[in-house]
Amino acid sequence: MWQVNVHALALLCQHSLPRLTDTGIILNVSSMSGWRVPPSGGFYAPTKFAVRAITEALRSELRAEGSRIRVGSLSPGFVDTPLLDNYFQGREEQLAVQRESKVMLSAEDVARSIVHIIEAPEHVEIGDIQMRSTGQKA
Repeated sequence: MWQVNVHALALLCQHSLPRLTDTGIILNVSSMSGWRVPPSGGFYAPTKFAVRAITEALRSELRAEGSRIRVGSLSPGFVDTPLLDNYFQGREEQLAVQRESKVMLSAEDVARSIVHIIEAPEHVEIGDIQMRSTGQKA
């Protein structure tokens, strides 16, 4: 999990920078688990806290260099994807209830927020969007 969520993200940021123009955007996907540690979050939450820190550190370094490359992140809550089947392993009934009551975001919800960040005017940098379904409690 550390290799994918943190190490790979840092490497992709590093290798992307030389290819970006002054109007480029780096957008990292974090999670609401990067803002709080859920009861069954395990090691996932610390990796998403690290994503937030890497994002902010990169933004600060680019500003210090006078770069106009924008850096931001998106922190969704539960998104109804196949990954949730693993997260709720052993608690399938709870997942079924959540899917039925629509307390999760859709991939389309997340995509709309990504488009919002990308289409912001060049002088606007969106540091993070925290988003969750109105039915998600934490």
